[in-house]
Parts: sequence; C-alpha cells; structure tokens
Amino acid sequence: MPRTKLDQDLQELRGDALRIGNLVVEALERVLPMLKNANMPMCSTIVEADGRLDLICRGVRKHTFDVLTLQQPLGHCDLRFLTSMLAMIGDLERVGDGVKGIAQLLGYICPHAVSVDGVSADLPAVAECGRYDNPSEPEQAILHQCHALGNAVVHFLRETMNAFQHSDVHAARLLWQDDDLIDVRYHEVRHEIMSLLAGRRALDVGRYDDFVFQRLTYYLWIAHKLERTADHCTNICERTVYMLEGEMNMEPLNFL
Repeated sequence: MPRTKLDQDLQELRGDALRIGNLVVEALERVLPMLKNANMPMCSTIVEADGRLDLICRGVRKHTFDVLTLQQPLGHCDLRFLTSMLAMIGDLERVGDGVKGIAQLLGYICPHAVSVDGVSADLPAVAECGRYDNPSEPEQAILHQCHALGNAVVHFLRETMNAFQHSDVHAARLLWQDDDLIDVRYHEVRHEIMSLLAGRRALDVGRYDDFVFQRLTYYLWIAHKLERTADHCTNICERTVYMLEGEMNMEPLNFL
C-alpha cells in the first residue's frame, strides 16, 4: 500500500482517539454535578450515551485491525502506534463504562433517599429528585470529597489526552506519577465512608434515615469508579511513551 494511504489512516485513527477522549471527558463532566442534583432523566441520558460510545470504539477498533492486516509493510513506529491504539481505545471504553456505572448508581440513590415513613420532622425537606436539600453534615462532607475527587480525575483525563495529542512524553511521565495524588483522595473518601459505617457513629447516622447506608455504599462505589478512571489514564500515559520511545519504562523522572 502507498505510504500516503497509511499516513492518512494513522492520522484518522489519532483523530478518532482524541474524539473518543473528548466524549468521555464530556460525559464525566456531565455526571459530576449529579452527585448533588441527580435526576432520573439525566441518569438515563448518560447511560444511553455510553451505547453510542461503544459503537464508535468498535468502529475505531475495526479500522485499526484493518490497517494492521491490509497495509504492509509497516515500520516499527507504525506497529507501536497501532498496537497502542487498540489498548488505548480499550481504556477509554472502560472509562465510558465507569461513567455509565456512576450514572446508574446515582439513579439508584434518587428513589431511596427518603425514609420508609416519609418525611420526618427531624429531617430537612425532601427535594423532588429524592435527595435532601440540606444533607446531614457527614454525608455532605462525603459528597464534597467525591466531587473534589471527580474534578481531579476530569483534569487528569483531560491532561492525559493532551499528552497523547501533542506526543508529549515528559507530560505523560509526570501524569503517570501524579496518579498517587488521585489514590490519596480516593482513600480519604473511603476512610470517611467506612468510619461512618462503623460503631456508634453508624447508629447516630442511621437513626433518622433508613436509606443512608445504601447511599453511603453507592458513594463508595462511585469513588472507586473514579479512582479506576485514573488507573486507565496511567495506562494511556504508558502507551503514549511506548508508541513514541518504544519502551514501557515509566520509572520516576530524575531532576537532579
């Protein structure tokens, strides 16, 4: 095959990967505000959008396989790019699945936020979507932590795609190391939730709300899905380095 055709295909695949990256960034940005103001129609919209994302990923994956099998000869750089594309599309697809999972969990939270006996005099008024207008202080703190974790993950994902777009190995290595900061935020959320589910604190938290423990469990799952998104970003950073330098060595940079 003529090199011009191969170059065109490689450029199209790079553009497709960036388009998918933008789609998952937008989906994550849409789902985060729903931590505080979830509603069933928006949850359903995000879940349905993941099906369209899967179709796009399937098409890009097929295109990549076609280039691998039909266009020969391929140089080492071409092979590294194409094999990395397959892995990166898989990671982006998993990020989209995670966003869909968060939307589904938020959908579960809405109808179960009100106690079985209805609105108690000891509780604030209940919003239409099923969440309290003024959540209890411990739960409000967890929501704030989850939202902060989500914002950090959105930034991490966006910068990961920027490193890929600009073939920036240095940025990819730095981002790979920054995953530890996401892990710290996640462990803070998990620690706070688990402390609320243990001992006398659990009795106090659940005294006036029959569904608070369900919500806390869902928040724990949401935090885990956000943390997994950052893990997928580190995979993409590794692949960015591999396609450009031909190695998977992601040892910390030495600035001395």
